[in-house]
Amino acid sequence: MLTEAELKQETAMAVIVGGAASAALERLMNAEDAHPDHKNIIQCFQFTHLPERLQAVAIAFASTATVLMGRSSTQDTPGNAELTVAFRKLLEARDAAVRAAL
Repeated sequence: MLTEAELKQETAMAVIVGGAASAALERLMNAEDAHPDHKNIIQCFQFTHLPERLQAVAIAFASTATVLMGRSSTQDTPGNAELTVAFRKLLEARDAAVRAAL
């Protein structure tokens, strides 16, 4: 269990990382070569509307989503049905983690 000071430090670090993740999500949502289904689900990983302590939880999932989306754009991971499943399960995990942090 984290102490209050450790939790504040973790939250501060997550907010710093979150700026980059938020910008990456925005770029990917507007990418011309992205699959439309993937562009729709990537917007669900936005986290700036959450309170800071919940952003700290959601940022890790947003970062993972941007990696998956970026790879699908460069053809390392083709934009297929399995990638759609990966996004959906990642979103389910993110939602559960955020709810657990409430």
